[in-house]
Amino acid sequence: MDLKRKTADEPSFQEKRPRVDSNPRYEKELVNSVFVVVNEFRRNVLVHIRKYIEKNGKKYPTKTGAALTPTRWNEFVTGLHELEDSVNKLSAGGDLRYTQHLGGNWNVTVNSEFPRVNIRKFWLPEGAEQAVASRKGIALRIDEFKVLVASMNDINSHVPELSDVIPCSMRGDHQNQLVMIMYPECNPKEFQNL
Repeated sequence: MDLKRKTADEPSFQEKRPRVDSNPRYEKELVNSVFVVVNEFRRNVLVHIRKYIEKNGKKYPTKTGAALTPTRWNEFVTGLHELEDSVNKLSAGGDLRYTQHLGGNWNVTVNSEFPRVNIRKFWLPEGAEQAVASRKGIALRIDEFKVLVASMNDINSHVPELSDVIPCSMRGDHQNQLVMIMYPECNPKEFQNL
C-alpha cells in the first residue's frame, strides 16, 4: 500500500472540489454571512439560501441552508403573502403556527415558540403520525427574511426562468387526485401511508 503524504504546495480537498458558487447568476448577502445565491448545478437551476464562512479570503458554503428547485422557489413566492402576514403577527407578539409545503419534504414554518422563518426538510420518524423538521435547512431571523423578500424581484429579473415555472398544483397532471397523491414532489414516498 503506497501512502503519499500531501505536500504544502498541493491543493487541499476543499480547494480541488468545484465550488457551487463559482459562477452564480445572482448573489446577495442577506445579513450576517447568510446569502441567497442562484446558480446551476448539473444543468439544474437552484436557489440557495445558505450560511457561508470565509476562509483565507474566500467564501465557502456551509451545510446550513436550503437549495430550492425552481418549482419549490415558485411555491415559496406564491405563498409569500400569507408567510409575511404570519411574520408580522409573530413580530407583534401573536401566538401562531404556520406551515407552507414547498414540495418534496420541504416546508416553510413560522412558530411563536421559535421566532424564525424556518425553511427545512421534514422527515417521518418510524411509528410517528406527524412529520418533524430535520437539521437540513436554515432558520432565518426576521431581518434576514425581510431582506430576502425585498430581493425577490431582483432575483426573478436576474433569473427569469424562475418566474416561468408552473406551480405544482396548476399542472395538467394534477387534475387527477390519484396522480397528485402518487407524485413524489407533492407527496413524498415516506408520507404516502399517513
